[in-house]
Amino acid sequence: MHRIIFIYLFLLLSYTAYSQDSEWNKCDDCESGNFYYQKVDKENYKVTAKVRINSPIKDVYKVVSDIESYNNWVYNNDYVDLVEEKTQFSGILYLLINTPFPLNDIDAILNYNFEILDSAFILRQNCLPDYYPVNKKLQRILRYDAVWKFKMIDSNTTELYYLVKMGGPRNLPDFILKVLLCSGPKTTLDNLRNLCVHLSENQRDNSCL
Repeated sequence: MHRIIFIYLFLLLSYTAYSQDSEWNKCDDCESGNFYYQKVDKENYKVTAKVRINSPIKDVYKVVSDIESYNNWVYNNDYVDLVEEKTQFSGILYLLINTPFPLNDIDAILNYNFEILDSAFILRQNCLPDYYPVNKKLQRILRYDAVWKFKMIDSNTTELYYLVKMGGPRNLPDFILKVLLCSGPKTTLDNLRNLCVHLSENQRDNSCL
């Protein structure tokens, strides 16, 4: 009898976990790739994307690893500061991001780490919410865990697999959710793609001089 109850509970929990992981909502179609978001509960969300970048992986790495250039491509980024460079591949950064009314502007302290692989690299980020005292005028990001995996497809093409788990205020209106979970990531990755392509084109032009 106990065995039957255990099996039933196991199947129920497995079904519940599967149901949560399968409830993804597709963001609007866009040229850069496919974007999806998931509302885990009232204040936790996931965003995932698969994006093709028409640029060599070495140029993509140049852009992504230049922390102080994040103002040029991260969505509504108003200010970035490299707080601590631990190694060539890891450190701590501070971001200030403008957000739509009625939310307060957002700030985040992120630990970052690059892992270099054969024909690929991975950027991992997670937040350090207590690193600085909270500014009451801002909304501090308390929960954030991101994985960016960049993989070389060929000599001039890179593919990005992107997964972010984040927390935010409770019961956000749908239109703000769409901005934070769809428009924000889409704009960020579109900007990144365009910046990488621009860098590659400039380097090709200079090599022909």
